[in-house]
Amino acid sequence: MGKRGAMDVWAALCWAIHDQRVDLAIAANDDWIDDVGLSPRHSVTGVMMDQAMLGGRVDGGGPRGGPDVDLDAEIIWLVALGMLRDERAGIVIDGLFEGVPVKMQRYLRKARPVSDMIVAGRMADLPDWMPGGWQGGMSRREVEESRLKYIGVWDALAVLSMRLKTSTRLGKVIEKPSFPRLPWHGRKKAVDS
Repeated sequence: MGKRGAMDVWAALCWAIHDQRVDLAIAANDDWIDDVGLSPRHSVTGVMMDQAMLGGRVDGGGPRGGPDVDLDAEIIWLVALGMLRDERAGIVIDGLFEGVPVKMQRYLRKARPVSDMIVAGRMADLPDWMPGGWQGGMSRREVEESRLKYIGVWDALAVLSMRLKTSTRLGKVIEKPSFPRLPWHGRKKAVDS
């Protein structure tokens, strides 16, 4: 086996979900749809299951392989789906919201960082940690909640990269996010000076 290329976990997730659309190609996605607000049964297999339940018959035309997605994208999606199932089951995922002040615990009880990570990957757009810019007219609470959502997505990406490092079948080395976890610290110092 040759040298494996390195890839940022954010780029890997966007590639798998946004470009490869692996979540729509694999039937396992049908149980996560409610969490991210998509219409149910977007996978081809899910639609076929619905038709079978209604008594319809589909002639597949003979044996055929599964969906035409890259194996690496499939592995990335299945690991993300496992994290989502842990989140839905209320299992504490180590590495999420470490070092967040106790005063923000009320928001953390309703936070769903893995769901937010998947939605952000589907849109290939990170959550905005300062909506409207520095003069956006937002309340302090709204700013803190947007920052916590950003931290949650960053932490979920970091956990995803750690879980993907244990995969021996992955053709790429997945690294932690290349962007900062707390970007507002550097920005504040630059604005103040």
